[in-house]
Amino acid sequence: YGFPVDVVELQITHHGEEAKGLELDRDLKIALSEYAPGSQVVAGGKLWTSRYIKKLPDREPIRYSYAICRNCGLYRSELADKEIDLDTCICGENVGRNKGEFITPEFGFIGGEPEKPKMSKPLKTYSTRKYFAREGNVEMELILPLKKILKLQAGGDGRLAVINYAGTRGFKICQSCGFAEIFDGKPLPKHKTPWGKPCNGRYSRYSLGYEFKTDILQIRLPDYYDTRVGFWESLLYGLLEGACLALDIDRHDIYGTLYPYTGDPSSPALILFDDVPGGAGHVKRIAEQDNFMAVLNNTLEIVTKCECGGERMDTSCYHCLRSYTNQYCHHQLNGGYVKEFVGDLLEK
Repeated sequence: YGFPVDVVELQITHHGEEAKGLELDRDLKIALSEYAPGSQVVAGGKLWTSRYIKKLPDREPIRYSYAICRNCGLYRSELADKEIDLDTCICGENVGRNKGEFITPEFGFIGGEPEKPKMSKPLKTYSTRKYFAREGNVEMELILPLKKILKLQAGGDGRLAVINYAGTRGFKICQSCGFAEIFDGKPLPKHKTPWGKPCNGRYSRYSLGYEFKTDILQIRLPDYYDTRVGFWESLLYGLLEGACLALDIDRHDIYGTLYPYTGDPSSPALILFDDVPGGAGHVKRIAEQDNFMAVLNNTLEIVTKCECGGERMDTSCYHCLRSYTNQYCHHQLNGGYVKEFVGDLLEK
């Protein structure tokens, strides 16, 4: 089992009856979205809104510079103090607007005064995406000489990143008390500390991020290129669904992302990883030859049996490729791509 090692709290400073007994804890990967400043949660019959990044005396958060390339999607990060230029990606393109500095809210968040719940869904600042940050220790290597060559590398201590950049805008965070809002180009409004005292602190602009280590599996197709929109995302999520069915893995326990290791977005590596810090051994099981062949067969079975898209099979649904965690690309996922590729791979 993999237990959360970085759990943070949305601290409630209100002392009314509504706050008694409330323990609003989340794994940091989830809290970056659900507890980020401006996000709301219903608990104890009240609506609580996150207002502050919790600060501790004489302990400033570590700052990281990061960049996510708009062309190939490669994620890179370095300690901000190193002042390393991340503006140009390894693919040769300018990374674009999705760059800046992030801090990790390791001490948690602080909420404001409670409100009466509304009929609408509680606000969430922005959903977070996971990115492959650094390779770890290679413990298993396998080459499958199928119709196309697949290279599998599995191991531990791979580093993944979760970033909430508020739609590339980031957050303006008071350096003094931690009061925070989504950046809008305006000065920080008049505000009070979490303890009700006036604060005149200046703000800095940051995203919120967290990097963690876990077990990873890299799947590379070195001689295969595909420029169709959504092809690689469809294949990635098809393999994840196939792995869960073949090896009886809970879908919440594994996740995946694309890694354009050469800078070419038409031939990225597929990264499967255990979605718990430290790893749980699931992706190492997937990397075994017999198990991976079972994954491919189950992937093909899932997309073949699904009736979404009709005869054209040009879409996807929650019975095949879609899930809550890949909403960002639902409009691109295509079961037909997966059936064509995996069927050809297995010559079926």
